[in-house]
Amino acid sequence: MTGFRGPPGFTGRQGVKGKQVPIILCSLNTPHWTITTATTTTTITKGDEGSRGLPGIPGLLGPKGEKGDTGDLGQPGVPGSAGQKGEPDGAAGNNGDKGNKGDEGQMGIAGQGGPKGDKGDMGLMGMMAFAAGLESSYPPPQAPVVFSQVLYNIQGSYDPSTGIYTAPVNGTYILSYHITVHERVLKVGLFHNFRPVIKTTETKLLGTTSHSVVLHLARGHRVWIQVKDQVTNGMFAGIESSSTFSGYLLHPDNCDMTPLTVDKFINTIDVYQTMHIGPHTRATHTDKSVLNWFVGFRRTCSIH
Repeated sequence: MTGFRGPPGFTGRQGVKGKQVPIILCSLNTPHWTITTATTTTTITKGDEGSRGLPGIPGLLGPKGEKGDTGDLGQPGVPGSAGQKGEPDGAAGNNGDKGNKGDEGQMGIAGQGGPKGDKGDMGLMGMMAFAAGLESSYPPPQAPVVFSQVLYNIQGSYDPSTGIYTAPVNGTYILSYHITVHERVLKVGLFHNFRPVIKTTETKLLGTTSHSVVLHLARGHRVWIQVKDQVTNGMFAGIESSSTFSGYLLHPDNCDMTPLTVDKFINTIDVYQTMHIGPHTRATHTDKSVLNWFVGFRRTCSIH
């Protein structure tokens, strides 16, 4: 156990008086030191500089300094080797938007010519032509003259049994006839859908007459040669002379034409009858067949 606190002790004796320490005054700007005591002052002159001492022991590591400023960019390092291909863990993304069209590239060097191809078939322009000759002199008047001797008709648009040429496509055509005249005056004309386009009168009792014309025909339009009447029918064909009817497509159209209505065609028949047959004369068998052929007809740029 801890006991009770005791009473204070006695006061101790006074200690011995200490010695006075001399005061040394020195100035870095003067070559001497001054030592001052209570009774004396002594001046000590600075001696000559001694030789350099040995290096001291390295001090302890000081505290970490503040972060310095960013240094200049160094030179690029040597590229490292390619890494191994990673595993395709993620799913493929959606396709991006289509980019803008790039600038046209420079034309490449022309390649070598290929081998010569096979000869092609005859073109449509070459096939759309006809030529026919007359075999019987003095054909019936007021009707298409039948040129039954076919000279050229690959496309088949000329009918040698009726003497009528039917346009296979919309286009511009060249039509012509060359007729030998013998013993009678000749009045002949080229007809287009029952309308005379050109007429020729030859008064010589022995000679020839010819004519050419440029016409625009729509698909299905018909043209033929026709003599006016029996008195002026001097058309002749013999061993030493020929009468011919011919034509060809100059160039086709590239658009469809307006369809020919039945009413317009019937009106054309009426005009033809009034001008060439008579207002009270019934249409011939040829006229009726032409009318039946035109019913439901539609004109386009395509070939039959």
